[in-house]
Amino acid sequence: MSKRNDWLAIMTIVLMMVTSVTGILSWNLSCSYEITNLYGQTVKMYGYGIYSYDTYFQAPISIGTDICILFFVVPIFVYTYIILQGGKYMFNTSGYNLSDIA
Repeated sequence: MSKRNDWLAIMTIVLMMVTSVTGILSWNLSCSYEITNLYGQTVKMYGYGIYSYDTYFQAPISIGTDICILFFVVPIFVYTYIILQGGKYMFNTSGYNLSDIA
């Protein structure tokens, strides 16, 4: 991989970790409040952290997504990055090399 791709991959890993940890640390159920939306319905808002303007229904879903990113996506990304640095292609199960096709 080139230096630019290395830098991009490392920055992607770091930013995924920072944003997901920030989202996970936004877990606080005691700061909710209610508002009336455009349709006249009363909606409960989450009211804390980066999800403070999300509804009480949407914020825990987003926090769960952050947990999945931190514990599944980041390790798979790091593992794949390390494998590609070594020159191995672990996902080539067909038995053909890319150079054989061209």
